[in-house]
Amino acid sequence: MVLWLVARYANLSLGHYVMIAVTIVVPVVFPTIIGYFSIERLLVKVVIDGIVILIWSVFVVVVVSKLVERENREVSQLVGRQVGEVRGQLDRLKQEHQAETAVAREQLEDLEERLRLALESVGVELRPKSVRVRARVTMGVPTMSARLRVTGGSRLARMRRLLRRSRSWAWGKMWGSRSGPSG
Repeated sequence: MVLWLVARYANLSLGHYVMIAVTIVVPVVFPTIIGYFSIERLLVKVVIDGIVILIWSVFVVVVVSKLVERENREVSQLVGRQVGEVRGQLDRLKQEHQAETAVAREQLEDLEERLRLALESVGVELRPKSVRVRARVTMGVPTMSARLRVTGGSRLARMRRLLRRSRSWAWGKMWGSRSGPSG
């Protein structure tokens, strides 16, 4: 039991000890000490108690606010370090993803060109890719997005996609979506 208590006190910082003194020790000790002095007049006793309570309240507010500021500063520094590390990892992942996407895009273009050449030698011509371009204005700032969509695929694959989209749509209508209410 004694070792357990010593371990608890060992984990406290100077700020914790100040907080204990401000909120527990002094409010208990001061009334005990004042009780040893006999003050006959009630008005004098009320004035002394009022002044002591006012001064002590201001002192407690100052001490607690300083401790909170220090803890906030330490937490902000810790969070800043953690966020910096995560931001660096995300930047590396983003660069790797962009590089992999560029390689995959080049391989896809190369494969499409080979397929086009192979089919042209047989006498079959591929339809050109469909490109969808969309623009919208949000708060006066124009934004534009482009989407490349290759049409076609097997009938079975199209049916699977249709079923998947239908199931997703029905699920969203029944349970709602995470982004907000579905309409």
